[in-house]
Amino acid sequence: MEEDEEMRTPKKAPIVELDSEGNEYLKREDNDDTFSIEMVDTIFTHILTLLTIIQANFDRKRSWSQLFFPVVIMSFSLGMSAYFMGYIVFQLMTEPIDASNISSQLLLVTWIIQAGVSTICVIGWQRKGTWRQFLKCLYEPLKGKGITNGRRKLRRIVIHFYLTAIVIILYCGSYAILGQLEIIDLPTSLRYVYYILYFILIFDLFKALYYPRLQILIQIGNLYLFLCWNLALFVYVFFTHALYFEIREFNLLIAKLREDESETLTDKIENAITIHIMNAKTVRALDDIFKRYAFLMLSTNLPTTLFAFFLLFSRRHHPWTEIVMIIPVILFCVVGFLSLTAAPAKLHDALYDTRAIFCSNRYVWLPFRSEVYQAAVALCCHLDQANLSISIWGFAVVSRPLILTTFSVMATFLALLLQFNDCRTIANSPYNSTSFP
Repeated sequence: MEEDEEMRTPKKAPIVELDSEGNEYLKREDNDDTFSIEMVDTIFTHILTLLTIIQANFDRKRSWSQLFFPVVIMSFSLGMSAYFMGYIVFQLMTEPIDASNISSQLLLVTWIIQAGVSTICVIGWQRKGTWRQFLKCLYEPLKGKGITNGRRKLRRIVIHFYLTAIVIILYCGSYAILGQLEIIDLPTSLRYVYYILYFILIFDLFKALYYPRLQILIQIGNLYLFLCWNLALFVYVFFTHALYFEIREFNLLIAKLREDESETLTDKIENAITIHIMNAKTVRALDDIFKRYAFLMLSTNLPTTLFAFFLLFSRRHHPWTEIVMIIPVILFCVVGFLSLTAAPAKLHDALYDTRAIFCSNRYVWLPFRSEVYQAAVALCCHLDQANLSISIWGFAVVSRPLILTTFSVMATFLALLLQFNDCRTIANSPYNSTSFP
């Protein structure tokens, strides 16, 4: 009986109006107390708290006086990181070619690009109000019961988010401190410790500014961008998992469709169609928010991961200390790739399984009833939407086959890079037969 009442809950769609700029927004009704983010889900308030702490709260409801310091800090961080990235590119074009140094420098460039794009996206999402719109649409179909059942998993995501933020702060802080110590001309032993703590092995990067002691300004800017990057990935994973739990709850409901005295099976199927239409709109809303972000992040994460693995395998004959310090970089790249693909793949699987779950419910199809059969066929038609998931800017839907294909291509390309690197090493070797007369 409880499942039947839940199937009858969605009766009205959200009211969409246009603001003065022509953008769509969801109108709040006087008796609608669930519109507030704090009332929708208290976990999401952690995002607002962190945004305020790092001065990245650009909510559309804030006045321009409240946005003054966030705008100044954001402009400073983007400017310093852009200058630092330009300095790295200048080094790549002027310094002698070294495969290992090029890989490490390109790692920094792609990380700065990813962090900068994430910061701009976080600001844009807040100014457009897309987060509030999505949360409203998310709770309309089943009133958030799926999220309530998956709350433990969502809390783990929040914990991982804070742990990652702590690691970023420690990393940038240690880099800034070691950069100041570099000015004092460290002894050889301490330089070796520095090499172990900082994987890049490029001291010339500390000469990016005329006064080396100002190097800490670059690290402050990078810290701000990396925290926004972490926040953008957290929102991406959090929203996708929240929608996944709602779709999973809907799958449980259609698997329990039964005939009873309070409501006919035809009415229940029609209600299921209404819920699925609202879920489909929510999925498309999520795709509209993240499809460009997923495309930009994946297009930069894949070469970053390749460079990290190339650094590891190109140093396979080096001391074990160099290999150990590169492993965290590889883990960071792999975790970033899985964050961008694993949650959308789970959502795609849940949406794909909905049709199979409904077709396997024998109480819907047997015994044969004409009205029930027609309603069931209509629901099957609604469920037959293969492209309903998060896409990479419309080029492809993020799914498990895509992840497998991507790993296969990356492994093939990595093998080619290592083969070319080994050939260059053999050609430059003094024992090469072509060097003898």
